[in-house]
Amino acid sequence: MNGPSPVPVNAKPADSKKPQAAAAKAPVALAETGAGVLGVSGVALLLLSAGIGLLLVRRRV
Repeated sequence: MNGPSPVPVNAKPADSKKPQAAAAKAPVALAETGAGVLGVSGVALLLLSAGIGLLLVRRRV
């Protein structure tokens, strides 16, 4: 096994004077990962209403 040696669990970074990560951004009203769901649900609602409309028109004829 010539892989890298395991790192101990309680190991500290070699340079502890690195700048800390930037402060967390203020939370947004809608998560960015779920923002696309709103558009997809709108398209689904549009297609569903068009399908129901076509069904009603065909039954009347």
